Amino acid sequence: MLVSEFLQPHYHSGPPDTKLFDIMKRWVKDKCNVFLVEDDEKRIIGILTLYDVLKKLLPFYLQLDDILSEFAFTEMLTPEQVKKCMSLTAGDIMCDKVVSIEPDANFLKAATEMFSFGFDYIPVIDSGGKCHGLVTRQSLEEAILSLIENHLD
Repeated sequence: MLVSEFLQPHYHSGPPDTKLFDIMKRWVKDKCNVFLVEDDEKRIIGILTLYDVLKKLLPFYLQLDDILSEFAFTEMLTPEQVKKCMSLTAGDIMCDKVVSIEPDANFLKAATEMFSFGFDYIPVIDSGGKCHGLVTRQSLEEAILSLIENHLD
């Protein structure tokens, strides 16, 4: 089974100057927390996830152990820090090392990439830089179920 057969065709994307606050409003509305940053030719030049936002908003929070994190949240998240972060753009905090997969890659390569990196999403990008969608954990689960069902028939 090829990646193009089970990718999620809908994704959030936009230019590097897209405001973080606008991105987060889209994420909440659509229940999807990945944003692909595009150049003027619509090629993917970066990726932004909820993890990247948390790293910027609360830089030390993700390094705290479970016990300390219960107490530290309110002291670490000041109104000034929130205002500063919400004025940032996708280009300010995106990861520019995008791990992607091509549409004609097979199912096992997609699963291996996703789980070896611990990602929830992998953009499906062709050799020309055009994005076709995302491999998500849900689309991967659906592909696995489809393969199992085909073998049961």
